[in-house]
Amino acid sequence: MIIVKKIKKFLKKDIRSKLIFLKLYPKFFHQKGIKSIYSKFVFSRILKERFTRFKRDNYKKFFIERNVKEKNNFLFSLPRSGSTATRLMLISYFEMLYGIGNGIPKYDPINDKWIFPLSIIQHEGLHNSLFFENLTSNMERKPINLYLSNEEFQKKKVIFSRYPISNSDTYNTRFSKPAVLIRDPKEQIISYCVNINFSKENLSQNNLEIVKKAYNNYRKFIKYWQREFENKTNNKDYILLNFKNIVSNPKEVLECLIKFYGYEINNELIKRASEIHQKNNTLEYLKYVKVKKIRFTDPAKKKKLEEEIVKTIEIFENKSELEMLYNSFVEKFCQKFI
Repeated sequence: MIIVKKIKKFLKKDIRSKLIFLKLYPKFFHQKGIKSIYSKFVFSRILKERFTRFKRDNYKKFFIERNVKEKNNFLFSLPRSGSTATRLMLISYFEMLYGIGNGIPKYDPINDKWIFPLSIIQHEGLHNSLFFENLTSNMERKPINLYLSNEEFQKKKVIFSRYPISNSDTYNTRFSKPAVLIRDPKEQIISYCVNINFSKENLSQNNLEIVKKAYNNYRKFIKYWQREFENKTNNKDYILLNFKNIVSNPKEVLECLIKFYGYEINNELIKRASEIHQKNNTLEYLKYVKVKKIRFTDPAKKKKLEEEIVKTIEIFENKSELEMLYNSFVEKFCQKFI
């Protein structure tokens, strides 16, 4: 019986641990020569094992555990509308609420990413959800039961989406509980264009295409969500948040979202999570980091290009259509803060 238990325990080990136990693991991985043959064989076996694990865990996640008709918490936003700050606040609150961390992420300037031990924000698309780096924080390989059950995590997760600008191919937006972020159209388009290589050095046709894409995306986004909100019978089924409030009232916005998503309320942690990601604190945190890209628009660059972007918008704007759509949408549905 003891021998059987030992065999079962051995079989559960990964390939590296098995080879170490059998004293067959290379002391050095050779590049050339006869010894490199075994080195390459072990390398291939380890790589194959990791990929097999990655494939199995993600297959389970997307094709077995995922309920396409389940009502999920969603966060919808155009680029440059406060979605990064909102997501960061939510993740920090979640992390502190469950004792996973102190809410302060590590910034990775090489990949322009804020890193948390476990993120409650999930991607809308399959492609953006499949990364080999997830092996290091995979819920099956690194159990989170010490903090919360997988079932509870699935209930608390928030799907981030640009829909209808981009397609949600893993979660059905028809079964969403949507929180939508909106920004003044000219502000959003200017910020987007400044950060998507609109430049005085570009050919005018290139700049026109950049602005036109931003304009059409904004129009499509706001018209879709206005129709959706008008068709909902219960205003508790949706929430609209203005970029201005995300900047000026982050604590109130976060509290509003937490209540909407049905999280446990902890006022001290709400305050802390909103403070961590305020602009001045983020810039202080990044003071000694060589940053290639940042979520805040460069004021000097914006001032330099703003006038030209506005002139480009006026080429095809129809009687301030976006401004009227925005004002109507905000007036009718937007969450009010004192």
